[in-house]
Amino acid sequence: MLNPILRLTLLFVCLVQALGVAQEARLRRVEYVRFPTETDGNSSSFWFEDRLHLFTSIGWPLKLSVSDNQFGEWETTNVDVTDLGGKTVWMEGAWIDEDGVVFGWYHHEPGWLYKDSLLTAPKIGAVVSFDGGKTIRDLGFILESGDPLDDDAKNGSFTGGHGDFSVILDRQQKFFLFLLFELRWAR
Repeated sequence: MLNPILRLTLLFVCLVQALGVAQEARLRRVEYVRFPTETDGNSSSFWFEDRLHLFTSIGWPLKLSVSDNQFGEWETTNVDVTDLGGKTVWMEGAWIDEDGVVFGWYHHEPGWLYKDSLLTAPKIGAVVSFDGGKTIRDLGFILESGDPLDDDAKNGSFTGGHGDFSVILDRQQKFFLFLLFELRWAR
């Protein structure tokens, strides 16, 4: 017996074929586009003063690259993050308000959770910038997993927490929604 999802998928395929509806995919050569810096995780972007701004990092330092568009020449500088207290951060989301204030969200991977392990349990924090992302002010942690740490994690990196995520503003523009993905590793 087929599972319900497979049955629905087969039904959809049969209906599409019966109606003569077809999709087509074509591959074509395009110009190679490269990120302006190394990155690990989401790289949030926003438009400010008619230029594209892109946060990137591999933990440290947090960088801001600016260009006229995603295909142009990038100007990259380190973000002034003096009040982060030395935390490594991966900027996962950014939003620019109508008045030019940039809100951002990062994850931090605290170290030394275990004496003989590099396992970490990321936490989510927030920042604000009043100069287009050149400097950011840490607002502190806003989300931390309530689940117990998995002392037997075998993935080599994470023992719990909230790492890579995305942020969107709801339709009424009242709340930011965090899309978190939980990874469970087989033991």
